[in-house]
Amino acid sequence: MTDKNFTPTQTDSDFEEQLHTAFSELSPTDRLVAQITPWNRSMKMILWGMALNAMTLPILCLNYILPTIGIFLLFFGFRSLQSENHYFHSCKVITLVQILAVRFPVLIINGTIWQNAFNTSVLPMFFSLANLALTIAVMLNFQNGFHSVREKAGLCERTACVNLLVIWYVILCAFELIPTSRLWCEIPMLILYGFIFRSFSKLSQELEYVGYLIKPTPTTRPVWQTVLLFTTIMIMGVSGGYLLFHQYPMDWEQIADTKSGKQDELRTHLLELGVPENILNDLSDEDIIACEGASRIFLSQSDHALTSAHSDSPALRITTLAIQLPDKWDGVLTAWKVIHHFQWLENVTFYGTEAIEIYPAYYDNDFVWEPEREDHQSVISGRVLYSKDNVSYASDYHQLGHIEQEHFHPVSGGIDEGDRLWYSLTASFSFPSHAKAPRGYVSYEMFQSIDIHSLFNSTIKYVHQTSALQYPVVPASFKHIWGSNHFQTIYTGILVDPEDKDNKPI
Repeated sequence: MTDKNFTPTQTDSDFEEQLHTAFSELSPTDRLVAQITPWNRSMKMILWGMALNAMTLPILCLNYILPTIGIFLLFFGFRSLQSENHYFHSCKVITLVQILAVRFPVLIINGTIWQNAFNTSVLPMFFSLANLALTIAVMLNFQNGFHSVREKAGLCERTACVNLLVIWYVILCAFELIPTSRLWCEIPMLILYGFIFRSFSKLSQELEYVGYLIKPTPTTRPVWQTVLLFTTIMIMGVSGGYLLFHQYPMDWEQIADTKSGKQDELRTHLLELGVPENILNDLSDEDIIACEGASRIFLSQSDHALTSAHSDSPALRITTLAIQLPDKWDGVLTAWKVIHHFQWLENVTFYGTEAIEIYPAYYDNDFVWEPEREDHQSVISGRVLYSKDNVSYASDYHQLGHIEQEHFHPVSGGIDEGDRLWYSLTASFSFPSHAKAPRGYVSYEMFQSIDIHSLFNSTIKYVHQTSALQYPVVPASFKHIWGSNHFQTIYTGILVDPEDKDNKPI
């Protein structure tokens, strides 16, 4: 009995090398092994998904990107294990609900100008509580599913590491309910997670040591196609939200010529006092009539360059008028109508929202100047305008009114009890993207109630959006965007001495 493949000169080492070469050709690829026993790969996806899903680093939009990647990893990890037991299947369904009903809606809302209103409402708390409840459900099912797998493999229950992982993940997700910065707690929690990750990985590898095979889950769509589908839905939702809701809805109407004989007389009188004609043309009929009996005006004008254009040429002109009115109420010493007017001198692109904040003369002046009478009504008016084909269109502001602010006393270093609330005026609006000659004004009236010599100062802060590339989308009226790279803030105003006979502001 002989072997034709055997030669007498063949050594044992040569024979072993031939065997190794023959069997290596039959060994399965890593991809095939992963399909047959997906446990190790799936657990790594789940563990990394938990870590990324809990990260909220507020830089370069990582607080949105990393959790989104994390929730995807959780979904795909549980999808690979869903055939093993019903607990992992429940985890896959719950993470899918988190993606579609919690994560996607928030991402889309952040792509609209209404995200500030959303964040200041009760809805973020509702979404956070819903996300926390779903997270707890995922972790409880994950805990039971993991123990079920170990029980099938004949391994003893080592629950300490798994329980610690569940508690860690739920606590970190619960930090979403804290509105302030969470870096002080996230850094040590991530360090702790490193130890949990290492221990859990060793615990998971015990299944491979005992030779337990996880049931592979047949999938009709590969991972990359599912990722592409989710990403397309998310991008379309965010882009659609931005394109449709990046500006305030404005009620533009063509200006009708309804001037009467009385208005013509008032216009002529105001022109003689020194009101610029272009500003006078922008005033509404009601504001012109309110100037009846005007005796003199103070005028301050300043031009401002647009820093985003890298040019020194003036782009925005802001003119402030202080018009003295006759005594309309008993006990009033002098009455004034202050008009803050702005006009763009260059054609600029309006990407989204604009805002104005005015600190009126009665904002902080020891109660010499008052905005209110017995009816407690402040007289505030204004509108925005633009031109097209030599036709002017006007609209009310999207928002125009008072903002209450508590009076801070620098002497006592706090808010005095009994002090009234002080008011600043705010206006928010949007222009069409390529509006021609965009302009507008805000006007208010005030009264001197104490017979003492007192200057008054009225300051305007104009906020212009200079870029469309921002996420989340922030409206110009949001109080925390001063100094942002997407906005330019311009300050100017007028300081008046009512006893100045030359009618020149200081």
